[in-house]
Amino acid sequence: MRSADIVQLAQELVHVAGYGCDTVAIATDPLFPDTVIIRMDIPEMQKLSDQEGETIEALRHILQRSVEKHAGAFGGEGVQKYSLDINDYFHNKVEKLKTDAQIVAEQVRQDKQSRALTPMTSYERLIIHGFFADMNDIKTESLGEESERHIVLHYQAI
Repeated sequence: MRSADIVQLAQELVHVAGYGCDTVAIATDPLFPDTVIIRMDIPEMQKLSDQEGETIEALRHILQRSVEKHAGAFGGEGVQKYSLDINDYFHNKVEKLKTDAQIVAEQVRQDKQSRALTPMTSYERLIIHGFFADMNDIKTESLGEESERHIVLHYQAI
């Protein structure tokens, strides 16, 4: 399934959910070059008091199921890898994760003591591991189980 087909499914889903979509943009994920990011601007959703992004997560989940149905199987061959971002919710969330992790990394550098970040999803942990991959003085480690899985930042002398 091509990205254009996924965009069309996303637009149909948003329409059925009762929202209008002002703009759609497609970009390549900087961490995962084989993944496209479908960015949608949906003004009505900005009015929702949805701090945790539950509505956006629900739409992402329904889109994933629709793609699976149309492709015949989860991650089926020929399916473009994609991520849906509505109103830059996930972009902003990722930037905040990076900023928060950078603040903790500075503390680790100063006192040379390992520090744990808050629990994250596997995708968020992947982003943070990637963010620190080129930093020689900070190493990352995932610890914990299920919803308590988190990253610990360790100082490493260079």
